[in-house]
Amino acid sequence: MEKDIKRQRDWRKVVCEESSRPRRQAIPGGVPVPDSVPYYSSEEEDSGSGSEGEVDDALNSPSSSGDEKVARLSREGGVAFFDFLISKAIVIPKEKGPKEWTYRDMMGLPAGQLEEWRGACQREIETLLKRNVFDIVERPSGRRVIKNRWVFDIKPDGRKRARLVAKGFSQVEGMDFDQIFSPVVRFETVRLILALAALEGWYTSGLDVRNAYLYGELDEEIYMEQPEGFHAKGMEREKHVLRLRRALYGLKQAGLAWWRVLKKSMHVSRRSLSNIRHRCCLCRQCYIPWTKEACC
Repeated sequence: MEKDIKRQRDWRKVVCEESSRPRRQAIPGGVPVPDSVPYYSSEEEDSGSGSEGEVDDALNSPSSSGDEKVARLSREGGVAFFDFLISKAIVIPKEKGPKEWTYRDMMGLPAGQLEEWRGACQREIETLLKRNVFDIVERPSGRRVIKNRWVFDIKPDGRKRARLVAKGFSQVEGMDFDQIFSPVVRFETVRLILALAALEGWYTSGLDVRNAYLYGELDEEIYMEQPEGFHAKGMEREKHVLRLRRALYGLKQAGLAWWRVLKKSMHVSRRSLSNIRHRCCLCRQCYIPWTKEACC
């Protein structure tokens, strides 16, 4: 009995609350809205939803009224406030470093800097000619010719360096290369050798081979376009290309070609150092340790 009375009281309370709420009236479109909510015309909706006009007014109005509108936008928030913040944001363009340059970017530098970088490119070409890296031949018919690009960098000592790199990703397996694996030592092995040298008091020295990959000899027949900005006199780039004789940075088999030359050189040095009982050579270029057993 008491439960039924309590249920009736709760029901009356709910009914009274529903009756006290404002009634909804229907819009011609059929969507009911509360009486307290005014109708909005299409013009008012457009002016209220458009945030670009408020941002323009805040930017172009005098400081006093502009501050008031900015304060109002910050209180209201929403899309208009975000548009205002984005319009005030300062975008600082990021300057390209030398590693991100192309040859065209380099040509757009001032005359003084352009002359220095052109000199770096010229030194790279002279190094390739000195190593007999390529021969200039007529463009062969029916053969794939890979492209190249210039890579620029500034050394820690301030020297400007330009390197001609082949676009090895355009090479075709079975035609431009066969094997590409090159042995590489683990850094744990390097640390172990240095630790043994420190414990045993061994004499250690380092050797850095400049342009190491240029020493590798190629067995494949690879043709490459002449570098951008440089071509042999009387030989047009469209009719003459480079026949690579030695490995060039960027080729897929460049590491393997350098490894073969290094292995041959270490075997020669083994004969000249045969009177040394214990020896260990470590190549800095590819981090390969050579012990007495490995050289034999």
